[in-house]
Amino acid sequence: MNLKECEKISDIGLQKLSQGLSSSLQSVFLNFSECKKITNVGLEHLSHRLAELTSLRNLSLICSQCATGLSIQDIAQALGKLTSLQTLNLDFFLCNLPEKGMKNFGQALIALTSLQSLSLDFNKNRITDAGLKDLSQGLMKVTSLRKLCLEIGGSDKITDLGIKDFGLALSNLTCLKNLELAFNKEITDEGIKHIGLVVRNLTFLDTLKLDFCK
Repeated sequence: MNLKECEKISDIGLQKLSQGLSSSLQSVFLNFSECKKITNVGLEHLSHRLAELTSLRNLSLICSQCATGLSIQDIAQALGKLTSLQTLNLDFFLCNLPEKGMKNFGQALIALTSLQSLSLDFNKNRITDAGLKDLSQGLMKVTSLRKLCLEIGGSDKITDLGIKDFGLALSNLTCLKNLELAFNKEITDEGIKHIGLVVRNLTFLDTLKLDFCK
């Protein structure tokens, strides 16, 4: 369901929509980016309902310029209960993602042992090396992954140190076939070196896309 830029939809509408989500659903696509009247209240209702949809196999949430710190924490907690997920797409572009939010997502990923495809758009958030490390610690446990897309452009707080921690996690994802990464201009030759060493050992990898100038 695409509700992008629907300025008349508020927390009440999102609450009613959340209540209508059937427990038998296996796929959910929701885009409510730039919906100015949706706040943490509406997203909390959505998060609580999502946590009950334990049959979900595919989930896509596009919340750019909409979600905030508290609602992101609620969403992360809900994700940790969706242990049957195989495909997960999250777009939190320009959402002022807090440092704790990265840790919440990292912890949620640990429970997603069936996940095969993961796409995370965290562009234009002030994510730091510490935040990337928290995410990486969870990511390294998802050894079932076949496809990974991670975008953290627009933050000048991620350095080669964060890339090194991410590389350690990446080296554990030995089943990867498709890898897409986008970081920022602070990455130097040293950071690229870490990624190169890891990629060389991902023997099943057949598609690689790198963008380190976001």
